[in-house]
Amino acid sequence: MRCYNRTIWMLYSVIPLFVKRWRIKCKEGKSFSLELNTAHEVHRAVTFHEKEPEMIEWIDSFSGKCASDSVVFYDIGANIGIYSLYAASLYSAANVYSFEPQSTNFSSLCLNIARNRFANVLPLQLALSDSECIDVLHVGVMAAGAGAASVGEKYLFTRKDIGFKQGICCTSLNDLWEKKFIKRPNFVKIDVDGHEAKILDGGGSVWSDSYLKGVVIEFEYTTDSAVEKLIDRMKSYGLAFIKASEWIERSAVRKSTMRNFIFERLT
Repeated sequence: MRCYNRTIWMLYSVIPLFVKRWRIKCKEGKSFSLELNTAHEVHRAVTFHEKEPEMIEWIDSFSGKCASDSVVFYDIGANIGIYSLYAASLYSAANVYSFEPQSTNFSSLCLNIARNRFANVLPLQLALSDSECIDVLHVGVMAAGAGAASVGEKYLFTRKDIGFKQGICCTSLNDLWEKKFIKRPNFVKIDVDGHEAKILDGGGSVWSDSYLKGVVIEFEYTTDSAVEKLIDRMKSYGLAFIKASEWIERSAVRKSTMRNFIFERLT
């Protein structure tokens, strides 16, 4: 759940005045650091191991599904890059592609990659969708790490919206695939606050490819039938539903639920 405790949030706001970088420990003695400039970045840093443990376990499992030097991970909705950096720290020979269109997040993402000297992470300031187009990103909170942005419509997960609009370039995974601009993925994470359907629509070639081993989708839904449709859709691509995360987030504004759903190719 998002942290709304006023006292804790005030502490998070003060920390960047004194602590500029936070070291996050990984497996096997590896680690990476996050730059701290906003309360949202502090929140992501200090809650990294507790907020979405299933995501960490899923990334940990990559080496059991393919050789470490063949890992290709798409982090769609990378924000400031916490999971891109985690994957890059574990798999130094991997190729990590971090998709993040929002300007302040992208700036911090690039800074985090540079500070950690991860040559195996490529940041892409693109919004994935179902077609190539120019669209508008509605930004609800103009602070790195907030993740409060929505493609084509007002961001509705916060009651206070600053009303900032950012022009963005959209493309589809199918188009990137056909142009061979980036390597085909064997693992994909999607966290895009309600835009996941269009990304799925634009990536049929990717989802059906046998090279793809696993997908995690943070899915926003209002009914159980919507979840069933998602599971059926992923099954049509040959991806079996493994489990839903214990982590759940609810939006009082949209009256919806968000949760991670993990899928895996079993054959």
